[in-house]
This record gives sequence, structure tokens and C-alpha cells, in this order.
Amino acid sequence: MHPAEGDHIRIGFGADAHSFDGRMRRQNPESIEDYLSGAARSDETAHLSDERFFIGLRLSAGIRPGPEEWRRFDAPIHRFLDAGLLETEDGILRLTNRGVLLSNEVFQEFLNL
Repeated sequence: MHPAEGDHIRIGFGADAHSFDGRMRRQNPESIEDYLSGAARSDETAHLSDERFFIGLRLSAGIRPGPEEWRRFDAPIHRFLDAGLLETEDGILRLTNRGVLLSNEVFQEFLNL
């Protein structure tokens, strides 16, 4: 089973780290001071299709987006393909080497939809 499609728990350690248990996404406090003081983390119900997409993009193998994902994310996908931050081959979408360096900016665009 492909890691982006399986039931895997991801645990984030440290300031601003994210965890995902298959149902909930959790984010540790952003600042190191808040993290070390034990400040509350934020929890939100995860949208599984979004989780699959974002986890898949983080993998060097990339992800094979479904038709709905291609439609939903059409504008940022094409913008980042043109900018050389994403590449596609045989229906697989992945970050380029440059895209990996700027992955936070890439993911932010997708999260704003």
C-alpha cells in the first residue's frame, strides 16, 4: 500500500510540528517558547482527501491526483509547473528539487483553496 493512501499515524515533534492520526490534524505551538512551556496545541478535523494530496506531494515519488484534485487545484498546479516548482510525468505530480526548497510556499497556495 502506498504510504499516502494507508492508515499511517504521523507524529510531529517540536515547535510548529504537525501530527495526523487518520482523523485529526494537530499542530504544536509555533514558537519554541510556547512549545517548551506546554502551551495548548491546535486540533482540527482532517479532510482525508486533502491529507492524501499533501502527504503525497511531500513524497519524492509524488502523487497521482484524482480527477477532482486536478480540477480543484488546477490554477496552483499550472502556476507551479510553469514556475518549475512542480513536475508531472505519466499522471504523477511531484515537487522538483527547487520546489522542495520552497515547499512551504507551494503548500500554502493549496491550503488557501
